[in-house]
Amino acid sequence: IEHLYGKESANWGKAVIMAAARAKEAFLGQERMVRANSISAPERLGFIVDGLVPENGTTVLFGAGSSAKTFVGMSIAIAVSQGREFLGRPCQTRNSLIIDYETGQETFGLRLRRLMQGLGLSQGEAHNIGYWWAAGIPLNDMLDPILSCINKNNIGFVMIDHAALASGTEPEKSESALLFYRAVGKIVLPILVISDITGEAERDLGDREPKPASH
Repeated sequence: IEHLYGKESANWGKAVIMAAARAKEAFLGQERMVRANSISAPERLGFIVDGLVPENGTTVLFGAGSSAKTFVGMSIAIAVSQGREFLGRPCQTRNSLIIDYETGQETFGLRLRRLMQGLGLSQGEAHNIGYWWAAGIPLNDMLDPILSCINKNNIGFVMIDHAALASGTEPEKSESALLFYRAVGKIVLPILVISDITGEAERDLGDREPKPASH
């Protein structure tokens, strides 16, 4: 602004701070209440994977490490992109986007090809599945290009693998988790998030496994 209008014409720093404060005040000060009896309610919730992945909101798939969560998530994305059933459950047909923080492009391609072959399909038939390598960048920090990609490619379903890495460098902190889920909320699509159970919970799970009888 100073380059266009000159440094002496106005105190631009103060003006920008005041404008931002007023915009924030106007946004947060909106009246958001509606009468409950005026809300239009559907007869039943919609699902893109019947009874499993709702049409509105986020589904989190928890599990221990190396428990095939990514394979399950990829299988759901394939079923949705093809309009096939997933474990006997009908799926809506939607273009899918997989945001990958963990697998890497080559390993992802290998897994995709094998999953497609298991369904009697070729990898070439996965044309309506998009792949986004996140390169360790927190979801909140690259939300704008992701939203642009979603709009450009008519994406209707998103899978994020996985939550801890997508939250940033300190996922155990509440601030990181809040930023992640705020970003997820702004995508406004059915989303499947892959997430590991915590190390403590995984150890507890291991402690419950039956032990061999001693002789």
